[in-house]
Amino acid sequence: MADTGDDSLNNTLFRNWLKVVLSLRILASGLTHFVEKHCKQLHRKLISKAEQISNSTLTSCSQCFVKTILPWHVYKNGGCPAQKTAGVRCRCKTHGAHVCPTIGEPCSVMHDLIVAYHHSHNPLWRNTDCQSWVNDYWSVAKCYLSTTGYASSTSAADMDCTGLLSLCINNDFLRRHIDDISNFEKVRNWRNTLFHSPNLELSESDMKAAIQDMINLLKDGQDLINESAAQSVAAELSKITSEDFVLTLAESKKMLFEMMNAIEYQKDAAIREINEYTDTKLDDIRVEFVKCRGQVLDMEAFQKYLVETYEKYYIKSDVSPLFPEEDDNIDDLYVSLKMERRAHTLGKEKTLTRCGADIYKTRTSEVAEQLNTFEELFQKNGERVENIFIVADAGMGKTTLCRKITSTWCTCYDEQICNASTENSVETTMHCTDAVRKISTGNQQCMLQFRFLFYVSLRHATTEHSIEEMVEHQLLQEKHINLFHSILEKIPQQCLFIVDGLDEWKSRANEQKSPKTIDGLPAKNCKCTTLITTRPWKFAEVRPRTSDVDSEVHLKGISFKNASILAGIALGRLNKSRGKCLKVENFIAEIRKRNLMALVGSPLMLKLLLCTWFDNNNLPGTKTQIYSTVVKLMIRMYTEKRGENRDQETHKEERHLEEKLPFMLQNFSEFTSHARMLLALGEFSFKTFVKSNTLVFELSNFEQYGMTKKDTRAFLEMGLLSKSRLRTSSVTSHTVQISYIHRSFQEYFAALHLSGHQEQIETILAMCKGSRRLAEHQGILHFTSGFEPKIVRRISEHIYKDGSEDDTVDDAIYTIVQKTLVSCISEAGLLRPKPGSVYIKILRLTNRPDLDMLPLINPECVCRLDITEHVQLEMKHIDCIFAMTNLCHLVIMNDNKVLKSNITVALLQTCIRLKCLELDDYNFLNVSELTILPISCHLSYIRLFRCQLTHSQITSMICDVPTLEDLKLWTVTCEPDRHCGCLKQIKSVSHPKCKIENQKEDDARLESAGNGLYYLKSISVSNCQVYESSGVFTHLKDSNSLTCLKVTDSTIDTSFLNFLGQCFRLEDLELDFVAFSGYSEGCTLNGGSLQQLKLNDVDIDYRIIISTINGCNTTAPLDIKMNHVRLIGINADKFKCLLSECNGVSIGPFSGNKDYVQTTSLKVVNERTDLVGKTDVVHEGSTTKDVRTVSETIITEIAPGLLSRSVERTSKRVHCVLF
Repeated sequence: MADTGDDSLNNTLFRNWLKVVLSLRILASGLTHFVEKHCKQLHRKLISKAEQISNSTLTSCSQCFVKTILPWHVYKNGGCPAQKTAGVRCRCKTHGAHVCPTIGEPCSVMHDLIVAYHHSHNPLWRNTDCQSWVNDYWSVAKCYLSTTGYASSTSAADMDCTGLLSLCINNDFLRRHIDDISNFEKVRNWRNTLFHSPNLELSESDMKAAIQDMINLLKDGQDLINESAAQSVAAELSKITSEDFVLTLAESKKMLFEMMNAIEYQKDAAIREINEYTDTKLDDIRVEFVKCRGQVLDMEAFQKYLVETYEKYYIKSDVSPLFPEEDDNIDDLYVSLKMERRAHTLGKEKTLTRCGADIYKTRTSEVAEQLNTFEELFQKNGERVENIFIVADAGMGKTTLCRKITSTWCTCYDEQICNASTENSVETTMHCTDAVRKISTGNQQCMLQFRFLFYVSLRHATTEHSIEEMVEHQLLQEKHINLFHSILEKIPQQCLFIVDGLDEWKSRANEQKSPKTIDGLPAKNCKCTTLITTRPWKFAEVRPRTSDVDSEVHLKGISFKNASILAGIALGRLNKSRGKCLKVENFIAEIRKRNLMALVGSPLMLKLLLCTWFDNNNLPGTKTQIYSTVVKLMIRMYTEKRGENRDQETHKEERHLEEKLPFMLQNFSEFTSHARMLLALGEFSFKTFVKSNTLVFELSNFEQYGMTKKDTRAFLEMGLLSKSRLRTSSVTSHTVQISYIHRSFQEYFAALHLSGHQEQIETILAMCKGSRRLAEHQGILHFTSGFEPKIVRRISEHIYKDGSEDDTVDDAIYTIVQKTLVSCISEAGLLRPKPGSVYIKILRLTNRPDLDMLPLINPECVCRLDITEHVQLEMKHIDCIFAMTNLCHLVIMNDNKVLKSNITVALLQTCIRLKCLELDDYNFLNVSELTILPISCHLSYIRLFRCQLTHSQITSMICDVPTLEDLKLWTVTCEPDRHCGCLKQIKSVSHPKCKIENQKEDDARLESAGNGLYYLKSISVSNCQVYESSGVFTHLKDSNSLTCLKVTDSTIDTSFLNFLGQCFRLEDLELDFVAFSGYSEGCTLNGGSLQQLKLNDVDIDYRIIISTINGCNTTAPLDIKMNHVRLIGINADKFKCLLSECNGVSIGPFSGNKDYVQTTSLKVVNERTDLVGKTDVVHEGSTTKDVRTVSETIITEIAPGLLSRSVERTSKRVHCVLF
C-alpha cells in the first residue's frame, strides 16, 4: 500500500479497521435494490390483505398517531398475539388508545399486519408515521428497523448499512427471500464491534473474516446471487482484502468524518428519545398523582369515620357486669393479659431433623411462647402473621383485648385522642410503671402498620357469610363500600380484621362450600391480617387447617398482681358511684383467705367476685353460688330502684312456683318473690340454647316462651339482658336486638331450668352426639352440677357410653371431657358424687384436681391412664390406680419419680388386659425380675423413652410377647445382668440387687456357653424402632417375621450382624448414619431374601457388602444404592474394579473419592458372581494367602441355615425400623 503521508495510516491495525468501515459503506449500495424491491412487494401485499379484512378500499388517514392507535384485534375481540410472545407488550393495553376512525380502519388494520410480519412481533414505531402507511411503502418498511434516527429516511438509497441489515433481519417477508440469514447477523455483529472499538483497531485476520462475511451475504443463493448490483459490490469487496489496495488520505478522512457525523446523529436522536420518553412518563405521573391524591383524601375521610365510630360504640368497657350503664374508656380499665403462643414440637428436649424423628411424633408436646406486646402478637420471627386465633374460656378477656387493640389503633390515627391520652386518671397513673409505658408506646408503634382496622362482632352476624359482608353490614355506609373493596384489593397487608366471638356465631346451613373455606369459619377473600377470638371447644370443633392458622394464641387471664390492680381500678369507680370507701387490700385478703386466687385470673370472675364482696363483704365458694349471688344482687338493686311491692295474690303465685327453683335458691326472697320470671327466663334460655344456640334475640322471641314485655323490660333493667342497636347500611333506621350480658348467664339460667326438669338433661346429652359437642355445652353442665350434684353421675355415664361407641374421638377432646367432669365435681361441692360412681374412659392425671377426682371414679371403666410428670402420687392414689384392672393403655411419664420402678412393675403384673404401654425415664436395673411385663400379656404396642433395662428384660420384651407388633425404643440403655451370661461385662455392672453369689459357678457355666452368652432367642416383634440405644440386640438369634428393617444413628457390632444374617425373610434393608465396629469372617447383611439395600452415610468394611452380594439367593434381583459410604479396607476405585469383574453385577453411575463412594447403584441378578474367593485376597490388610474363601463360608454356614429354615414367603410385609 502506498504511503499516504499520515502517521495514523502507518498503523496496520488502524488501516484494517478503516478497510472494514469502507466495506460496510460499499455493502449498503449492494443491498439497496434488493431491499427496495421486496419492501414494495410487501407493501402491496399488506394493502391487499387489509382491504380484505376491512371489506373496503383503504384511504389515507389524517387523524391517527402511532401512540394512540388501538389494534384491530381489540376491536374484533380477538386474541392478543402478544400473549404468546414473552417480553412483548401489546398496544391494546395502552391507556387512551382508540380504533382508527377513518373508513376501513386502515391504521388499526395495518398495525396488526405490520406486527404479524415482524420476526419478534415487536416493531419499533418511532421512525414511522401511520398516516403514510396506505400510500408510502417506506413508512411501512421503517417499522422493522431496530434503532431510532431514521424518521427522515424516504427510501433504501438514503439508509446506511446498519438500517438495511436490521430491516432484512426483522422482516419475515424479506427473510423468505434469504437463504442464510446468519450471514446478515454476522455482518451486523461486525458493525457493532467496529463502532464500539475504543482504539479503532482491528487485526488482519478479523479484517479478512469480516469482509468475507459481507461477500458471503451478497452471494446468498436465493435472490441476491441474481442481483447484478450485489455481485458487482462483492467483486469490489474482494479487492479490498488484497495487498495492492490503496486507501488514500482523502478517503480515510471522509470515512472518519462520516462516522463521527453518524455517531453524533445517533447521540442527538437518543437524547430526543429520552426527552420524549421522560415527558410522557411525567404526564402519566401527573395524572396518577391527581388520581392518587383523591384516593388518599377519600381514605383519610374513611379512616376518620372509622375512628369516630369506634370511639362512640366500641372502645368502652363496663366497670362491672352488674352495672353495664357505668362504662369507661378501655384504656383506663385495661391491664395486661397473659398471652401464650402455642407451638407443637417433637420430644421434650430436642427436635431431630434427620430421619428417625418420626419415632417421637407419638409424644408431641406444646411449647408456649409468652407474648407481652402487640408486635409479638402480630409478628412471628420478624414476619407478618396473617391468621391469628385468640383462644380462651369465657370471661378471660377476649373481647377486652379486641377493644384495647381497637383503642390503640384509634389513638395512633386521632390527634385528639393522642393529646387526651396524656391525661391519665389517678388509678391509671398508679399502675402505669415505666415498663407499662414502654409497652404502650411499642403497641402504638405496632398498630401504625395497619392503616385500616375493621371490627366485626360475630354475635350480631346472622345472615352474612364472609367477613367482608359483615364489615359492610355492621360498619359501613353505602358510600364507603366501593372504597372498602378497593382498599382490600390494593393494600391488604395494611388492613386488620378483628372478628370477635366465633363461638357465638352459627354459620348458615345453605351457604356455599368450597375448598377455600372451612365449616364453622366465616369466609375471607383477601390477604388481610385477621384476628379471630373463640372458646377452646369451638376451636377444637372447627379444626382449621394448619395452613389456615399462622398463630394460635391462648389467653391465660391476668396475673394475681394485675388482678389486684384491676380490682383497685374497678373498686375506685364503685366507691365513687356508690359513696363508699372500701379498700382493695381487704378484698384481696378475703380472696387469699378463701383460696380463690385461681378464680380471679379471669377478669369476668374477678369483677363478679368484687361486686359480691362490695355488697355484703362475703364471698361464696363455687361458681354457681357466685353467679347466684350476683343475680340476687341484681334483683335486689332492681327492686330497690323500682320500689316494687308485690301484692298478696302475686305473692301466692310466686310461693307456689318457688318449689320448682333449685334448693339452694329457695332460701332467698329475691328468688322466691320473682320465681315465675326466673323460671320463664330459664325455660327461654334452655330452649333457645338447644334450638339455635344464639345470644341475640328479637323482642317477639321472648313472648313465645311465656315472658311478657314487662318481664323482658325488668330483666333489661336488672342488667341480665342488654338491648343494642345494630348498625346497618341505612343511616335513618336501626335494628333493635336483645342479648345476654354474657353467654355464661344464658348457661346459668338454662341450668336453672334443668335442675327442675331433670328429665330434660337427656335432651342435652342426646343432642351431644360425640364428646366434641358435649364440650360445647360444658357451661350448662357446670351450673347444673352446682344446682343438682346428682346429675354428675348421669353426665359421666353418657360420656362413657358415647365414647365407647365413637372411635373417632381424639385425645384433645377427651382432655376437654375430663376438664368438664372435674369442674362439674368441683361445682357439686360437699354434695359431690359417691366414691366409684363417676364413669370415665380415658383419665389423665396432670394436676391436683385430677387426683382429687380419683376416688370418685369407677376403676373398672377406665381403659386408658396417663400419669404425667406434674403430679405427686400418694398411697391412696396408688391404691385407686391398682384397682383399674381393665386398663388397655398405660402411659407413665416418670420425670419427677412419680411412681417408683418396683411399684410400676407390680402394677404391670396386674394389668393382664394391657395392649399399649408407654414409659418415660425409668431405671429398671435395680428390679430383680427378669421381665417387667405380665406373664400372660396381650401387648401389641410398647414405647420406652430414656429408660434403662437389663439384657434379660429387653430380650424378654422383644421375644416373649407373641402379640407384640410395634416396639419403639428411644434412647434406651441395656446392660448385662447376672442371668444373661455376658461374663466380660459382669464385673463392670454394680447393681445392689444383682450380687454374684457364686463366682465359680458362673465361670463354669460361662465356659460351657462357648460364645459368652447363656442363651439366644428368636425375635417375635413385627415392627421395631430404636434410636440411639445400646444392647438391644445382644441376645437376638434370628427372625422369621421381619421383611423390612431400617437402622439409623447406631454402631453395629458383630452380634447384630449375626442377627441380620439370620433374618430369613428380610427383603428391604436401609442403614443410615451407621458405623460398623468390626468385621468377622462370613458377616453378611443378607439372610437370603434381600431384594433392596440402601446405605446412606455408612462406615462399613467392603467385605460385608461382598458377602451380602454372594448371599443373594432370591429369584428377584438385589438392588443396592450407596450414598456417602466410607469403605474400610479398600478405596473406591479398586472397589469399582472388583465389582466390574463380577458376573451378574451391573453398576450404575459411580462417583467416588479415595475411600468414599459418593453415590452409585448396583443390581445383582440371582446367578452366582465371581466374587467368591476374591474377598480376602483383595483386602489390603490381609497377610494370609491361604484363607477360607467367602464361597466356603456360604456353603458351610449360610446354606444349611437357609435349608433348615426354608419357609414359604407370605404377601404380608413386616417393617422394622432401627434408629
